This record gives sequence, C-alpha cells and structure tokens, in this order.
Amino acid sequence: MEKVDLFLEKFKDISPPDESVKKEAVSIIHDVTGIELDTKQITVDRNQLRLEISPTLKSRIYMNKESIIERLSNTLHEEKISDIQ
Repeated sequence: MEKVDLFLEKFKDISPPDESVKKEAVSIIHDVTGIELDTKQITVDRNQLRLEISPTLKSRIYMNKESIIERLSNTLHEEKISDIQ
C-alpha cells in the first residue's frame, strides 16, 4: 500500500484543467446563490474567475464571493481561484 501512496503522491499537485474548474464553479455558484450559469459564461485567467453575465447577477455573486472562493478551494484542494471578476 505504501508504494501506491508514493506513486500517487506525485500527482497530488497537478492542477485541474480550466474546464473542470468552470464546471465546479457553476455548481458551487448555483448551490450558494441559486444562479444558474453556463461554463461558456466563465473564463479562468490568472487565478481569477471572470464572469460574462449581467451586472445584477454579478452583484448577487459578489455578495457571496468569499464563500464561493472558499468552497472552490476546498473542492479543488488548492487555492487556484483567488478572485471573482
């Protein structure tokens, strides 16, 4: 079992592709705010989520920004997302 652990250890720090980050962000934003987004409305750029949505929806998301970022960090097991724009 120890050999398997050592083998898997080298994959622990691999960052997930942007598409998986977008899907997770869509899910968490929906859970926290009730807002349904599409992955096409989100881009990941330099550890930031950029949202291509109306200002009204952005305001609702910004009110819960800390919670969303914290849940993303816990789910992705790293602090990949540091801000939402």
